[in-house]
Amino acid sequence: MNVNGKHYRTIWIDEDDPSAVKIIEQRFLPHRFIIEALKSVDDVARAITEMHVRGAGLIGATAGMGMYIASLNADRGSAGAFISSMKEAGETLIATRPTAVNLEWAVNRVMDAVSACRGSVDEMMAATKEIQALEVHVTFNKDLYNPDSSSSINFEELKFISNFIK
Repeated sequence: MNVNGKHYRTIWIDEDDPSAVKIIEQRFLPHRFIIEALKSVDDVARAITEMHVRGAGLIGATAGMGMYIASLNADRGSAGAFISSMKEAGETLIATRPTAVNLEWAVNRVMDAVSACRGSVDEMMAATKEIQALEVHVTFNKDLYNPDSSSSINFEELKFISNFIK
């Protein structure tokens, strides 16, 4: 999306503060353009519940980014404590929309990456970088978040395509 000549994505990690994920607050579009910083799992859960983000793909990406935030704030006392913290965060996010397949898929993707690590908390933290794959593709790939979904064009793609036909 271009706003006043500047390109924005719908969700991104803040370059100046990598502990924050920024979103375009969608409840006020197209009348107001608001960027919201999410710094905790509770912030992410609220953004999903209150529809600050909309559309299956973006909700899934937001949940995945919530897991990224969870990894930054997780208990690092031991591998078990880290996994327990991440699991709790995932359950919090899934509870925001229990029937949202893309949301659950994103949470499970991160949990699978973390659980596959058989080593240190540092290795588990590195595994959460899996989330960057979600961020990179949120605007450009349809059905990325749910491989079993239909192949219809989604809202994010329509915004991307609209940039070329203006």
